[in-house]
Amino acid sequence: MLHLSSLEPNRTFICTQPPAGTSTVSAIPLNQQDSHISLLRNAFAALWQPRHALFIQAGTMYAGGVCTVQIAELRSKRDGAQSGAVQSPGVVVCISTAVGPDESDGITAQEEDALDFGDAQTIIREFWARIKIGKDLGKADVREIMMAPKYVQGLREKDAVARMWCDVLRLRG
Repeated sequence: MLHLSSLEPNRTFICTQPPAGTSTVSAIPLNQQDSHISLLRNAFAALWQPRHALFIQAGTMYAGGVCTVQIAELRSKRDGAQSGAVQSPGVVVCISTAVGPDESDGITAQEEDALDFGDAQTIIREFWARIKIGKDLGKADVREIMMAPKYVQGLREKDAVARMWCDVLRLRG
């Protein structure tokens, strides 16, 4: 479950990621998030048991040229009897840029399908390289996740962003 106020302040996204296959994204109103969590924990406890929750409480957003940078400390908490102090497994840096013409340019669906995500990824990678020049990030394991262009189809861009964030926040190992 993901609530990303910069994406959609009144919605919570639910990304179901099976071990094999394609993930599914749906959204519910933010005010139903707690009751949905309660349903999963109580009624479906035999099928699903949350052990960890990752969250970001106070991030910062910067604009630099054609890129927007969101940065925040990632926090972790455990549920249940072995719950402990809040840990910080890392920092999340999200760099985004616009792809293709401005929305006011009125592109068609065929033109939208032809937008070059490779150019946007190159811009983001070059921007990230400039940010980290001469800096020790203190982490040997830096993961790079890019939004998959195959999921962006018309008005489904918010789902693609939610899917990317869920992939970023998914615990490994």
